[in-house]
Order: sequence, then structure tokens, then C-alpha cells
Amino acid sequence: MHDIVFIHPPAFIDFYTVPRDYGPISDVIPSQPIFDCYPIGFVSLLVHLEKCGFRVRIVNLAAKILQNPRLNVMKTLKNIKAKVYAIDLHWLVHLNSSLYIARQLKEIHDAPIILGGLSATYFWKSLIRLPYIDYIVRGDTTEEPMRLLMDKLIDSNGQMRKIPNLVWKQNGKIIVNSFNYVPEKLEAIDYGTFVKCAARDNFMEYFPFANFMSAPITSIITAKGCTQNCIACGGSKFSYEKFFNRKNLAIKPINAILEELNSITSRIKASIFFIGDLQQTGRAKEILRQIAEEDVDNVLIFEFFKPPSKDLLELYEKAGNRVLLQISPESHDTEVRVFQGRPYTTAQLITLIKNALRMKFERIDVYFMIGLAKQTYESAIHTAKFAAKIISKKVDSFIAPLAPFIDPGSLAFENPERYGYKIFSRSLWYHSKLLLQPIWYDMLNYKTEYLTCRDIARATYAAVKILLNAKYRKRIMDEETYHRIMSAIKMREEGFISPLRKDHRILAPIKELYPFRSLLLSLTWKTYTEALSGFALKFRR
Repeated sequence: MHDIVFIHPPAFIDFYTVPRDYGPISDVIPSQPIFDCYPIGFVSLLVHLEKCGFRVRIVNLAAKILQNPRLNVMKTLKNIKAKVYAIDLHWLVHLNSSLYIARQLKEIHDAPIILGGLSATYFWKSLIRLPYIDYIVRGDTTEEPMRLLMDKLIDSNGQMRKIPNLVWKQNGKIIVNSFNYVPEKLEAIDYGTFVKCAARDNFMEYFPFANFMSAPITSIITAKGCTQNCIACGGSKFSYEKFFNRKNLAIKPINAILEELNSITSRIKASIFFIGDLQQTGRAKEILRQIAEEDVDNVLIFEFFKPPSKDLLELYEKAGNRVLLQISPESHDTEVRVFQGRPYTTAQLITLIKNALRMKFERIDVYFMIGLAKQTYESAIHTAKFAAKIISKKVDSFIAPLAPFIDPGSLAFENPERYGYKIFSRSLWYHSKLLLQPIWYDMLNYKTEYLTCRDIARATYAAVKILLNAKYRKRIMDEETYHRIMSAIKMREEGFISPLRKDHRILAPIKELYPFRSLLLSLTWKTYTEALSGFALKFRR
């Protein structure tokens, strides 16, 4: 039996039995519409608790169901034996399924149930009242509070009232501990421990998302918190300060970034996405120079919150043998973009693209969005035309709806009228009802001054068709893919609803998002050796 199991539920527990039009709500990330990718915090929590002597397991239930449509969920939950169960409620789209899994686990095992994640932190007052939720650990970094809680639950060590960030119940009374564990220094993740645990338990359960076998990608968090205030983002500077008690940016030290980089590259030759713009750390040049000295073979992917200078861009170019860049201007219109919280002009964006094209970057991806404040239907179409115009062999463009929710805790969620939005309700239970709707645009928790929910859907389909035509015309997309996606869009425009299918994407096939090769061809001998060592642990304890 494990001491604790971290379980990641699908966003929609009934996705194989209830037909829905999920729309393009997850088409520009590796995850499927049921959001089967678990938070990277699962990995750091697993490693931290294992090194503290606890036996820990991850079960990506969402991925398991995708891999096996006939999976008996109740039987699976009964077979997950642990002293404590932890469920993520990081993204609000998981609300219904997270609570369903929590309720079932409580009935089956009558064990302590813990919730964590940004959405759990924001809505803790409503969630802790549920009879099957015993503990909520608040904040964006919970490794040490979780250790202290496990010490108490497993070994009866310590005092419950002294565990930071914890909300709990005693004899029906809700007790709120101090929310003061907000570390400003981030540790490197040791993926050796992760590999051994995955081999000990079940590799397939540890997959970050269902497509990981054929399309692996890894990531490194470079900072927690943010220096920007994008108005619809629940991870903005405003949100972190007000709801997660993070007053300052927590930056991962350079030596920790390099340690984690080597921990990944020595085990898998997959793409590595650096989460967070290195520019906000104030040490981008030094970090990039150090990464370049490592001379890694993995594809490196960097994101920008604003265009870097040409001198800095040259350091990104030298960081690796194959480097991809990403930036999300959201709109072609400077006024719309700046109001949304992206503080740079269209001219600066174009300069970045031109500079990148003169260098040896593998590609630069440019992301746009529909559902923005100050954006009209016509403006959304002009954004699509701009996105289509810049597409080339080395520049790819994507356009997606702001869906399904404007993030709780964001500026627009807290002050919608000021920022050009109407939020239908800020209630947790209203969002629960939205997630039961059969069509994606009826799940939206907002409309804008100029766009209704249906307008957002109509503009999305029109915009995507503009991009698809450009990609097909410029021979970026093959004929079969082009006609398949166009057919899918037409069915959705006509209101056709079908069960989830593997070819559900209409914004971009997963192969378009980032370079990859199969997992088995990506793993190194070190991983296989550690896996054998981890497998041997199965027979201990």
C-alpha cells in the first residue's frame, strides 16, 4: 500500500458515454479536450515526499481512460490502495470530475482526501464545506506543507495547527491555518526518482498525458509568479499577489535550472519547454549562456511575454542545436493587445519575426486569441488574416478561443466591467453547471462588450478556416489533413455533436505543435537502467 496517491481526473468523467462538442478548447496544447495532462507539481511533490521516506504514486486517471475506453472507473478506484488520497483542482475545468473522484474515494476507502491547486486555493471556502473533502493545501508551492501533513497523518508527528497553508476540519469546525509558506527559491526536480517510482508502480499511469508515448515533451519551470498583468490570466501578477500570497517572483537559480536540464536530457531526448519568459528573471543572458555550454541535443522551446532585443535573441539562437520560439500577441491590433496586458506594438512583433527568420531557429510559433476585450468580430477576422499572412516554413500561426473560462482570480474575473467583460457568475457551483453543457461555447463563463458566446464560436470557425487555407496554400499542411479538418469544422458549424475522437483537433494536429519522436526512441540507457532498479522496488515493503 502507498502512503499517498496523487490522482489526476479527466475534466469530463463521462466523455466516452456522453456526446459533446468540445470544440477547440485544447487544440494548441498536447492534452486532449478532457485535459489529461496533470500539473507538473505532481512530479515535484512525488520526488519531495519520496525523498522524505513516504511511498508515493501518481495515477493519471484521465490518460488511463483515454488509453482504455472500456476502463471500469469504479473498479480502478477500488484497486488504488493508499492511506491518503490527493486530487488536483488546478484548472477549474476539472471541477466536476475532481469532486466526483473525491466523493467516490471517500465512500470506497474512507481515507483522508486532500485537494490542491490554484482553483482549489481560490475556491477553498466553498470546497472545504463538502463532507468528503478533508484538507485543502493552498498555494502554488506545497511540497513542505504536504510533508508536514503526511507526517501528521501517517506517523502522528507534529501539530495540525502549525502546518502552513492548510485548511482542515475538526469535529465539523473549519480551521484555517496561516497561509505563509510561499518560498522564493525553487528547487530542481530529480527525474531519476520519478523514473524509479514509475517503474515500481506502472509507467503508463505516470504518463503526463495520453499521447506521451507517441509525442513526448518535457518542461522546466523557470519561475513562479509573474511580472505581467494579462487581464484574463489567473496566473498574473495581480492574481498571485491577491490570492496566492506571492508578492515576489520566485526564480529558479541557474544551477537548479541546469541541474534539472541535465536530469531530463540524460534520460530522454524529447523537446524541453521552458515555462515562463526568461526575461522576467532579469538573468536571461546568463541563463542562456550557461544552457549553451551544456550543448544538449534536445529541442529547446522558449516562450516570450514580450519581444526580446536582437542581442538577446542571438543568445537564444545559440542556446541549443534546435531551438523553437513562442510568443502570444493575442491580436494583430496593438490597442487590443496592450489592453489585454501584452505591452508591445505590432511593429515590435514584426521586427521579432523578421529577426528570427534571419537566424537559425527551427521555428517561431505565434498564438492569437478570440474572445478578447475590445475585440469585435471584424477585428477577430483581421487577426486571422494577419496570422495567415505571416505563416511560412519557419513561422507557424495558431488562433484559439479564450475557453472555457476566464480564469478565477484574474483582473477580468474580479473586475469584469472595467475590463470589457461580463462574467455570468463567479459562483463555483455555477461553473459546475456550465461544465455540463453539451457544446463548448455554452460552457463559456463570459461574453465581451462586442462578442456573445455564439459570436466567439462563429469567429473562431471563420478564423480557423482562414489559417487552414493559408497553410494548405503554402504547403504547410497536406491535403488529407486539410480536408479532414475542414470537414470537422463544417460539422461543428452545423451543430453536429459526436463522441470524442482521436482526430478531434481543428486548430492544429498534435504533430504541428512541436517536433518529437516516439518515447521508446527518445529514452536513454540511463532511463532503462533506473527503470530496472525501480521495478525491483515493487517487491519491497
